[in-house]
Amino acid sequence: MTKRNSKKSRRNAKSVEAKKAEVQGLLDRLEEGVESVRSSEGWAKWLRFQSSLYRYSWNNTMLISLQCPEASIVMGFRKWQDNGRQVRKGEKSIKILAPCFRKRTNEKTGEEESVLAFFRTVSVFDVSQTDGEELPLPCQPLEGGDSGLYAALKAHSEKRGVPVRSEVIPGMAHGYYDCIGKFIAVDSSDSEAQQAKTLAHEIAHSKLHSDLSRDEQTRGDRELEAESVAFIVCNHFGLETGEYSFAYVANWKGDGAVEGLKKSAGRIAKAAKEIIEAVEEAADKAVSKAA
Repeated sequence: MTKRNSKKSRRNAKSVEAKKAEVQGLLDRLEEGVESVRSSEGWAKWLRFQSSLYRYSWNNTMLISLQCPEASIVMGFRKWQDNGRQVRKGEKSIKILAPCFRKRTNEKTGEEESVLAFFRTVSVFDVSQTDGEELPLPCQPLEGGDSGLYAALKAHSEKRGVPVRSEVIPGMAHGYYDCIGKFIAVDSSDSEAQQAKTLAHEIAHSKLHSDLSRDEQTRGDRELEAESVAFIVCNHFGLETGEYSFAYVANWKGDGAVEGLKKSAGRIAKAAKEIIEAVEEAADKAVSKAA
């Protein structure tokens, strides 16, 4: 190896270590931020509301997204009434499957146990189909510009074969990744900063959670990973998303948020690093081409 190549190798190694340290620092900050949100008054209020919500399986999550891609908070007709909201007349329900169990005696132990007998169809509705009392929302949309981050992320996603659509998305969702159509949609009515953060989040979904046959994670686990990746990517490029991301992660994982972050840290760091390096490489090429 020549002296020149040796110096270049040392620079690259230092750069890799610096990036690892930056990602770890942001992961640590994310943990601290999530803990602070969980102890806040707003979080306590949100928890009281969340206690009445259903936690859907991966299969039902997919059924919901197929019928209503913009769905964000979903529950049954009476549950909405219990939470001070009313499903509007004429709204079409979202169909999911509810397991039904029966009792039987275990031949080996002699103990009574519950076993799955069949599934029945249940009707639920998204919050966008209801009117009534305002929901407590700890995640306030970001405001301001994005310094071109959205355009850079969009170019990266489309280079990967995942096109990005800009559309007005009803309800509370800011965007979604369609794992069947293999595209991302981002709410065009949001601020530039919010759109960039949302796109980073959905790109993370497309990288980490695109296998429909996988049933290894809860929706909370997937949302924790995607938002954590978005937090790291956005902060690397100078877009502060902590206030939003801390609450988002805490919302989905509750008391298990910090443990979930530690468990998924490797996957989060790897995905964030890949996105950051791809965007930086594209930027370097653009500069070289213009020079």
